[in-house]
Amino acid sequence: MPKTATATDPNTGEELTMNQFAKRYGLHKETVYYRYKKGLRGEALIAPAIGPQMSEAQRRREEQKARIAYIKQAKGSALARPLSKLGGERHA
Repeated sequence: MPKTATATDPNTGEELTMNQFAKRYGLHKETVYYRYKKGLRGEALIAPAIGPQMSEAQRRREEQKARIAYIKQAKGSALARPLSKLGGERHA
């Protein structure tokens, strides 16, 4: 019986199969197997696909990251703070 290929997830330290890597990181399973056969491990094994090969799950994750970064930036702007924190007076 052939041994199932496994590698350590660089983000969690878990031992995962190539199918589990593909599902977790939104990559095509053949992409993960190909990288594994080439000897790539760690971050290189799970790096996002470039161009049109990017999966829908990966595209959604990238969009979510961009939204989170935008929201963090907006929360730091003066308009996102209460007026009392900006030195303004309260009106009745």
